[in-house]
Amino acid sequence: MASVSSTVVGPQHDPEALERLKSELRLARRITHPNVLRTFDFGESDGHPFISMEYVRGVTLRYLLDQTGRLPYSAGLRLARQLCAGLEAAHAVGVLHRDIKPENLIVEQTGDAKLMDFGIARPTTRGGGPTLPGVMMGTPRYMAPEQLQGRELDARSDLYACGVVMYETFTGALPFAGADAYALAYRQMNERPASPRVVQPDLPVVLETILLRCLEPDPANRHGSARSLLDDFEGLRG
Repeated sequence: MASVSSTVVGPQHDPEALERLKSELRLARRITHPNVLRTFDFGESDGHPFISMEYVRGVTLRYLLDQTGRLPYSAGLRLARQLCAGLEAAHAVGVLHRDIKPENLIVEQTGDAKLMDFGIARPTTRGGGPTLPGVMMGTPRYMAPEQLQGRELDARSDLYACGVVMYETFTGALPFAGADAYALAYRQMNERPASPRVVQPDLPVVLETILLRCLEPDPANRHGSARSLLDDFEGLRG
């Protein structure tokens, strides 16, 4: 199978970046699933470390949303199911992604999607908070309230991010807006998202219910697993 290389320049001056690269490899190699980009090996070339990965011809979900605003309902539903299936596989081997966003989903010409970039992933068996005290890892607009607060994370934190991604995929808008990162984080931690059907009235009521459950501020009120969320999406008509 063909592969593509990802490199980090000047690792001898950035041991933290090198360790992150190795961590990504160790975690990602655990996952074998059609909806997760395969990672193969770690190596060095002329002093530059790299990870070899599965080669996929496609575009990111971010690119698609930038071009179309939102995906058609049937395409969005297919994407949602594939994202949940890939995430279920990651969680099954004890890996939290922690940075699910449209930029980290690549969609092939066939419509098949793959979750990628496990650069800040962590095992579910160790603390899922920030890598260093006071350091917030992830992309704020897709982060669960507990991640923004630096609290312990579990699979339900990834499901919150899935909810934000799918909200954007089906509506063309984000569930929260803010003038800056601090205002956005405040709203995510203290307010309820706008109803998806207010943004796009043509969405099924049951889909709205699923999305809003993903975005519950209390993890206890979200789906308990990626499998549970996938079951809900599979129950919708395409």
